[in-house]
Amino acid sequence: MCTLIGQGEYILMRMHLASLQAKSDIESQIVSAICLILNNKNEKRFKEQIYCLPPDIVCMALSDHPNGEFVSPKTKKEFRVEAYPSFIPFIDRKKLTSHPYIFAPVCYSGHWWLWLINTRKRKCQILDPLHKKAPTDERKAINKFTGYVFSRLITYAGGEPLQKGEREKEIKSPYVKISGQKTRYKFVTLNIKLL
Repeated sequence: MCTLIGQGEYILMRMHLASLQAKSDIESQIVSAICLILNNKNEKRFKEQIYCLPPDIVCMALSDHPNGEFVSPKTKKEFRVEAYPSFIPFIDRKKLTSHPYIFAPVCYSGHWWLWLINTRKRKCQILDPLHKKAPTDERKAINKFTGYVFSRLITYAGGEPLQKGEREKEIKSPYVKISGQKTRYKFVTLNIKLL
């Protein structure tokens, strides 16, 4: 067991650490721990410009609002940050409103991608090593809902929302063109004869 003490106490178990091995899905708790470590890093860029938002609240919101629905099918309520009190201690409200850039890792169906949020320009971008645009309509809806969640988090922290009113549900987030990730490798075996 590993305990990180940041904005709150964060406990990692053996199963979380085991998710770091090859060919396994990385647990969101590991990514949250990395975010907490980066946020507490004694480096100027992270102290003044970049805040890494732990993904747990977004993962929980996506599980409660499947397919990017703004109203939960179970509770018939719209997303509210206050509905997730166990994750609020891990959100640094001051950094969320004062830093110009927010890095927000998101996971859905075992695939991770990164949202980059420029709070000064009120713009979002998506870094995804596997896709250059949303691969499905479901993913478009999830991206729209995720932008809405981030806007609500910033508003909860005391900042200005990324969009105001009903436009908050229509946040545009273009994909940044990055080199793709290789998912399959060919292994070449060499036969060497020893003399």
